[in-house]
Amino acid sequence: MDWNDSVDPGFDQLLLMLGVTLSEVGMPLRDAWWVGESNWRDYLCRDEECCSLSGQNLQNVRESTMSAELIFRGSSYDADLPSAMTLPSVSATKRSRARKVLRREVAQVGLLRFDEPTFESALRAWDVARSTQFGSRIETAESLGYLGATLANIYLRDAVMVSALTDREQANLPKSTELLLGSPEIAPPWDRLTRFEEILRQIAAVCVLNLATSPQQRSLSAAHLSEPSAQDGDSVRTASAAVLSILAWLEWCKGRGSKAGCYVDSALAVVPRYRLAELFDELLAEGVLCHWAKDPKTAWQQHGPNVA
Repeated sequence: MDWNDSVDPGFDQLLLMLGVTLSEVGMPLRDAWWVGESNWRDYLCRDEECCSLSGQNLQNVRESTMSAELIFRGSSYDADLPSAMTLPSVSATKRSRARKVLRREVAQVGLLRFDEPTFESALRAWDVARSTQFGSRIETAESLGYLGATLANIYLRDAVMVSALTDREQANLPKSTELLLGSPEIAPPWDRLTRFEEILRQIAAVCVLNLATSPQQRSLSAAHLSEPSAQDGDSVRTASAAVLSILAWLEWCKGRGSKAGCYVDSALAVVPRYRLAELFDELLAEGVLCHWAKDPKTAWQQHGPNVA
């Protein structure tokens, strides 16, 4: 509803307590706004000579340059966040087969180091899978299991993330940390990253979701998260936390903090204190934005019916 007078609309005490609480943790409340059906206004100012009590027309905001810029940079919405976090539909049979492959392959790749030939083989497998020439093909249970297993190895996991951004043979690259935090020295290869995300979402569907989950229950809600069996051991759990953390990173690169936060929460629900998830949780808590999301030349752009 719109608020058109100077009388407390019912939230003054809440704002007062919120301001005190935020100040105590070093985050003083500076501004607050009331957004009604058709108008918005400064919540903290009741002086009509300074701030009109009737507020400002919301349509002016929707048609503003800033709104257009946010759209250009990838700001979007879905019906609700759980809908936005739905994973691909994968049969229970395929999930079971992929997990079996993952458990087997973790024993082979789980402890690989940089200087081992099979380390390079694993990275090449990811290069092939991410190649845009394959479009949005559906991976086999065997390939999903193997690729998921590589992410259980933290050295491979980090190398896979870096190699998603640039050709490994390219010279004069920024440091890996700078790359992953959105180095302004490179333009992100969004086509390749989109393909990377498609594969990760398929891996998440076989590793993260409960085997009994129906095709209609593919959200990342706690009710649908898998409880790894004794047979799965830590391998499926670790791969799950890794893939969810990388998906959080991709959403952060796009400037979509809410979705990134959902993936982080899911990763920490699977493996509490998983370090990569904790790092992204800290980034989100500090309000750090990826450089690419702040520059129209490098920002991700969504295409489809849900672009806002």
